[in-house]
Amino acid sequence: MPRRAAAYVGLVVLTIATAVLVVLYFNDSSATERRLTLPNDTSYSLIVAETTAQQEKGLGDRDDLPLDTAMLFLGETEQRRCFWMQHMRFAIDIVWVDADRTVTAIEPDVAPNTYPKTYCANGQSVIEFNAGETVKNDLKVGQQLAF
Repeated sequence: MPRRAAAYVGLVVLTIATAVLVVLYFNDSSATERRLTLPNDTSYSLIVAETTAQQEKGLGDRDDLPLDTAMLFLGETEQRRCFWMQHMRFAIDIVWVDADRTVTAIEPDVAPNTYPKTYCANGQSVIEFNAGETVKNDLKVGQQLAF
């Protein structure tokens, strides 16, 4: 191979490798983040589980959820959505919301030792909080959330 062609191939390979590294560095594949505001104006950092893999894993295998943080499981349609505590290490509150982001159901203080029991309710999306947050913030069915 002529020297000029080899240099060209090397440059192309280097460019592709650099592009891949930049994409991997700036792409947090674990989740995207935005804010959630409750009716009492309490605000949470909201970790959004968008992909099927992120939704299947959820908060499983984590040691905790940072304070003032919750996880949102986005759904495309309103339907019966079920959750369980497989691989969970801490208790959570589970909140179901409809397409208008109105709370349709709340399951407070769900402990890891309840697995394999499932918790189901109708909603388009589901939010998981640290246990006690729904009671602390007086969150009720029928209230609307902003996210």
